[in-house]
This record gives sequence, C-alpha cells and structure tokens, in this order.
Amino acid sequence: MDTIRLVGLVGICVVNLPFIALPGAAGLVLPDAGLDRLAMLMVETLFQAKFFLLFSFVFGWSFHLQDLAARRAGASPARRHLRRMVALAVIGCLHGILVFPGDILVIYALLGCGLVAVRHLSPPALARLALAMLPLAALCLTVLWVSLPEAAFSQPPAGDALSRRIDEWLSTLGFLLVFQGPLAFGAFCLGLAAGKSGFFAPDHPWQRRLDRALPWLLVIGLPLNLFHAAATGGVLPAEWALTTLAGVWALAPGAPILAAAWLALILRLTRRRPLPEILVAAGRNSLSIYVLQGVLGGVTFYLVGHGSVGQARLLVVALPLAGAAILALAAWAVVAGRGPLERLLRRMSGA
Repeated sequence: MDTIRLVGLVGICVVNLPFIALPGAAGLVLPDAGLDRLAMLMVETLFQAKFFLLFSFVFGWSFHLQDLAARRAGASPARRHLRRMVALAVIGCLHGILVFPGDILVIYALLGCGLVAVRHLSPPALARLALAMLPLAALCLTVLWVSLPEAAFSQPPAGDALSRRIDEWLSTLGFLLVFQGPLAFGAFCLGLAAGKSGFFAPDHPWQRRLDRALPWLLVIGLPLNLFHAAATGGVLPAEWALTTLAGVWALAPGAPILAAAWLALILRLTRRRPLPEILVAAGRNSLSIYVLQGVLGGVTFYLVGHGSVGQARLLVVALPLAGAAILALAAWAVVAGRGPLERLLRRMSGA
C-alpha cells in the first residue's frame, strides 16, 4: 500500500505541476507548440483523474484499518474518524490558501465523512455503490463542460493578495468537488471493500483476477482516455459538439478502468521487485510528501517565473521534484519515523 501511495504521489505531482507553474487557466489550454501539446495530451490520457483515484482507493483501505484500530482501543470508530476528517480539512484549507489552490485534502475530508455512513456495508454492496458513482460522475462532468468555458476564463477576483488566494481556492474547490467527487467516493468504497475482503493478502483470488484482466483494462482504458483528451483538449474540431460531449462522458468509465490498470501494474511490479524499505517508509508519510511537492513547486516557479516553462519541460521537471519530496521524507522517516504532518494530524484528531 505504501508503494501505491508513492506511485500515486508521483502521478499527482505530474498532474498538479502545470497548475502551479502556469498562470491563471493556462493549465487548461492546449498549447500551440507540438511537444507541449503532446505532453499535455499524454498527461491527460495517462495521469489526469487516474492517480487521485489510486490515492482514493488507499484512503478507503486505510479507513478500514483505522476503524479496526479504534475498535481494538475501545474508542468510537465514527467519532475518531470524524475528528480525523476535521483535522484533515484544517490542514487542507491552509494548504489550499497558502500553497496550492488545487488541494484535494478538503475534498477527501468532506467525502471521507460519508464513509461513516457506509462502513457497515458488505464488500459486494460497496462495489455496487462504487458502480453507481459512474453515471453521477458523467452527469457532473457534463455540468462542468457546460459551465467551464465561462468560469475558467473569467477575470481574476479583486482585492488584496490573501483575499484573491481565498477566492481562487474556493472556486477551484467547487470545481474539483464536482470533477473528482463522485469517482473519488467510488474509489473510497472500493478501497473499503478491499480492506474488508482481505484483497491485499498474498494470493488473494481478486488480485489474480485483476492481474489477468490487465490487458483488457489497457485495451479499453487507453482508447477511452485518449478520446477524452483529444475531444476535450481541442484536437478534434470545435464544431463537433456531440463528439466533445462524448469525450467528456468517456472519462467517467475511462479513468477508473485505467486506474485499475495502474493498480494491477503496481502490484505486479511490487511482487517481482519490492521497493527498498527506506522508500516504503516514505510512503507512510504521504500527507507530508503531498504538501511538500506543492511547496517545492511553488518556490521553484516563484524563482524562475510562472509561465517560463512549457508543458513538455514541466513533465520532465515533475519527476525529480516528486523524487526530491519523497527522498526528503524518506530521510525524515529514518530519523523521526512519522512525518511532521502525520504527527500533527494524529495530535489534532486525538488518534
């Protein structure tokens, strides 16, 4: 699970960096340069909306572990979890306002409260609930497709710097809640189902089924996501409105299918060549790594200038930047164990 977290963090960094490095809504606009255009399409096809689902899956799985731990300690699992979500929301608000307005922690905190209501469901019922999120996701993506052109290119809010940051964060939070919310909650449910069914036990039958399904996941998932990227990225003619709408809808099944393929690949590679223990230890500090990635990205492009690097170079920069954050927390784990934000979260939640 720590390996899945690490791979998820690298993918999230690849997706987030253009929105940190480029001014305004430039991260949503297909560039003119050929290499930059190819890089953006690659990120949209392989990374966008896939790696946050991996992270969401792990979130649901960890909820199951925390639920068991609370019961063993004689505490109320629901009360402890809600305190943890409040603490996560506080950290997320600060991160969204001060570091990166595209923060996902507040969304996780809001959706995570819903796990309390479904924690007693059986794994099959949780899987059915996750499937029910797909048409809801398609509906939400349609709403964004209709409203995004006007919202994305509106004038920036007036006021002092802090007020502008808060307004930018709130508008981005609303966008991401609609864009990511249904699929993220579905992944939460699948992660919880995986925890209840013992999915990560060695030689679990569902792991073998997922591994056998990998070729089909790629055959179905890659074209769906490529079609989404081309249709919504301006590659296809703008007058093909129905084609563009179909591309919007393609993300609802396409993103979970390709995320499942990524999960199968990670599990297969981990079985063959496990990560060094120092990196696994870093994966236990994913909250600190996630925030540090935003800090490093913000500092880097404050110094070199926002908009000074194109999408192709950002794709190259994202990998060492993610690696630097991972190695920093790996070194921290050797000295102090839990990361600073993990310690703070535990203290704030009383867990």
